[in-house]
Amino acid sequence: MNGASPIQKSRYPIHYSPSSLENEGFIGKPHKMDVETRSPKFKVELKSISWLWEISLRVGLGLLIFYFSEVREPFQRWVEVNDWPNYNYPHKDSSTIPYSNVVLFAVFGPTILVSLVSLFNLCRTDKAERRWRKKYPRNSNPEQSNWVSRIFVEYLIALLAASMAYILVQLITDIIKTEYGGLRPDFLSRCFSTDTGEGDWLTLPGSKRNNSFDAALIKKNMPYIETVPPLVSSSDGCSNSGEGFDELIDKGGRKSFPSGHTSTAFSASTFCALYSFYWLRRWGSSLQLSFGEKIVPSPGASVGAAFLFCWFLPGIYVAVSRTQDYRHHPRDVIVGAVIGIFITTVVFCQYYSFRPNKLRKTYPIDIDSRHISSSNL
Repeated sequence: MNGASPIQKSRYPIHYSPSSLENEGFIGKPHKMDVETRSPKFKVELKSISWLWEISLRVGLGLLIFYFSEVREPFQRWVEVNDWPNYNYPHKDSSTIPYSNVVLFAVFGPTILVSLVSLFNLCRTDKAERRWRKKYPRNSNPEQSNWVSRIFVEYLIALLAASMAYILVQLITDIIKTEYGGLRPDFLSRCFSTDTGEGDWLTLPGSKRNNSFDAALIKKNMPYIETVPPLVSSSDGCSNSGEGFDELIDKGGRKSFPSGHTSTAFSASTFCALYSFYWLRRWGSSLQLSFGEKIVPSPGASVGAAFLFCWFLPGIYVAVSRTQDYRHHPRDVIVGAVIGIFITTVVFCQYYSFRPNKLRKTYPIDIDSRHISSSNL
C-alpha cells in the first residue's frame, strides 16, 4: 500500500473525539470499523442488564446509608470525668454551612465543570476535523461530528463516577459515625443547657473556677462539669429531655467522628480536582520549554497543579467551619477529609485513565498528538 494515506498504515485508525469513551480509555478497542473511511466507529450501548446492575447497586448502597444514618442507634460511648471539658462547648442552633449547601456544591460543581470541558472539547474537535478533511478529504467521516453523543458520553461517565464516589463516601462515613459513637464538642451544652435567645447555648460551670459567669450558671441549677456521670442520655442524666431532644442528644450528639460535611465536601472537591487535572494534562499547552533532550510543557503543568489544589479550598472551608461551630473536633474533620479524598480517588481511577498520551511512530501526521486517542491502545 505505497499510495495509502497514513491512516491506512496504522494498526488502529485515528479518531478525533476527545470526549468519547475511547479517547478517555474507557473501552479498549473500537466498536467496529467503517469499511469506506477505514475509521473507527464508537458506539455507546445502553444494555438493560448493565444499567439494571448499575442502578440496583446504587439503590442497595443507598438503603444501607439510610439504615446506618436513620435506623441504627449510635454506640453509647463512656467518657472519663477528666475528659468532659472536651465536650463542654456552646451549642449553636444553625451551622455556618448547612449540609444542603454542601450537597449543592457536590451536584453542581462537577456538572458545571463537565459542561465547560464538553464545550471546549467540541471547539477543539471541530477544528481538528476541519484540518483532517482538508488534508484527507476521502477519509472524512461525518459520524465523528456527532457532538450530541460526545456530550452524552462525557456526562454519562462523570455521573457514574461521581455518584459511586459520593455513595461510598457517605456509606463509610455513616458506618463509622454510628459504630464509633463519638461525642460532639457541644454535647454537654445540648444535654443540660438551653438557648440564650441569641442562637448560642450555655456550657456547664466548673467547681474549681470562681467567676461571676459560673456563679450565674450555678443559680440556674446547672451541675458542675466534674459531677457529670460517664454515660448520659436524654432519658438518663440530661436535664433536657422530651420531644426533639432525643434526636439532638442521643443521635446527633453522638455522631461526631468523622465529619459527614467534610467527607462529602472533600469528595466533591477531589472529583473536580482530578477531573480538571485529567483534562488539563490532555490539553497541555502550545508553549514548550526545551532543556536539552527534555521538553517541559508550560504553562500547562502550572495551570494543572493550580487547579488541582484550588478545588480543595471549598472543602477546607467546610472543614474549618465545622470546628468553628463546635460540631466537630479537629480529628473528625481530618479523618473525614481523608475518607473523601481516598475513596473518590480510587473510584475516579476506575472510570478515567491517566495513561500518558504518546504518539505512535506510525502516525506521520501534522496534527497535535493530544487529539489522537487510539495511539494509547
